[in-house]
Amino acid sequence: MLSILRRYSWHSFAVVTTKLGGHEDFVRALRDLIQKMVYHDFKFTIVDIVTLKGKNKDEIRTELEDLADSEARIMLLFATRDQAKEIMTAATDLGLTSKNYVWIASQTVVGTILDSSIFLQFPIGMLGVYYNTTKFRLFDELEKAVLVFGHGLELFTSDPKNANISLTPNVSCYGAGQPRWNKGDYFFKYLKNVTAKVKQGPDISFNLDGSLKHVELQILNLNRKNVWEKIGVWTNTGLDIKDIVWPGDSPVPPPGVPEKFNLKVTFLDEPPFVNVFPPDNETGECKTSRSVRCRVAPEHKFFGMNHSLAIRNPDYYKCCSGFCIDLLQKFAQDLKFSYDLYRVEDGTWGV
Repeated sequence: MLSILRRYSWHSFAVVTTKLGGHEDFVRALRDLIQKMVYHDFKFTIVDIVTLKGKNKDEIRTELEDLADSEARIMLLFATRDQAKEIMTAATDLGLTSKNYVWIASQTVVGTILDSSIFLQFPIGMLGVYYNTTKFRLFDELEKAVLVFGHGLELFTSDPKNANISLTPNVSCYGAGQPRWNKGDYFFKYLKNVTAKVKQGPDISFNLDGSLKHVELQILNLNRKNVWEKIGVWTNTGLDIKDIVWPGDSPVPPPGVPEKFNLKVTFLDEPPFVNVFPPDNETGECKTSRSVRCRVAPEHKFFGMNHSLAIRNPDYYKCCSGFCIDLLQKFAQDLKFSYDLYRVEDGTWGV
């Protein structure tokens, strides 16, 4: 997942999980990988982590509202397939599946059956990480497991210092012995040193922590027919990926950041930094191009009021100019943000 983010220069992302077993491990693994993946020109930032507890679309929608208001545009999803259907339906209601958003699903969401009718609630352009867990593939993995165990036994017995050591476990359903195989950790060292050839694929070998050295994951893309299509492969050496159907049928990937974000800016009358004066009596507009509308009435007075009428009322909105306003307009133009400008209600900078 992180390789995909780096490929498309998506620095910031959010994590959405349910209470599905392993969700804490998923988040912890992401944090650990981010700390270990040191790039001079690239840094990951987790904008938000949302652990959903809702059982239906309405409850989930409420839990996702803060995410919809955040700057996150790239979402990593860890859930079951059925949970993901409810999540995607709620996310669509909140506008979280438009062309500016990308969802990357874990294997638990994709599952083993890639039939199109199952994924109708999922947005076109969604990405998924997949490894084959069908019955026949599991049979192959069982065969590999026995092969590794056999090679491990061979390494163990060929080591002279183990001549008087027995691997027979002392675990019994009837006895009162230890519930743990006391030689398990010792034998595990030999298993990690196994290198074995298999019928198909790369040779089996292990890292120091016991994880496989050679792993292959498929990268899937939900196409226009709601079918998961293989569009790439991830291995330990890197990511190989081809053309993708992006959300909204866009020909290019989304930038991964908000197109424009909105700031709330407060002020107090402080000439020449902030000057406040009434708008034009006839037009209701500010009289100079370097001044902007600013709210001077408390927010609670606007409940139930027509905004277009309120903005023309000098008791509610006035015009602001000055050195700080010039800076604010310059920053808004250069940094591509919008803003709401209002006078702080308590008159003491909100203290």
